[in-house]
Amino acid sequence: MPESSALSAQFASCASKLNALEGCFFLVSAATSWALRRDWVTVLFCVASVWSFIRAGRDRGRTYVEIRDGRLIVYEGRKPDLQINVDMNLVSEIHPGWNKTILMLRDDTKVAIDHSWFATGAEADRFRKFMEEANETQRA
Repeated sequence: MPESSALSAQFASCASKLNALEGCFFLVSAATSWALRRDWVTVLFCVASVWSFIRAGRDRGRTYVEIRDGRLIVYEGRKPDLQINVDMNLVSEIHPGWNKTILMLRDDTKVAIDHSWFATGAEADRFRKFMEEANETQRA
């Protein structure tokens, strides 16, 4: 890559959708426990549901993969503190995998980017195309 620091992109995470789905599950569980007259369980599921919906709102628009300043940063799902940080100049090859993109580094290390955490399949495809184009630019 001639100027890897010029590359910049962000790819959205699906963490918000998972939290909303979890909240819906807790609501259904609360309704079921209410029908069975389990009051304390109903309260517990309602609190868990509200907490999940709050997290869904907070996580909305969260980034899963970010490319900036010549670095590829992958945030690990719903845990924003954990991340993979790779220098873009070290990427030598891009290999497609089943539900993942595998980056081969110059020291023969493999870094697999799981597509399950992208917000949509189109976002995962956009990431793969971006990486392939960046790799072609590096080879040229």
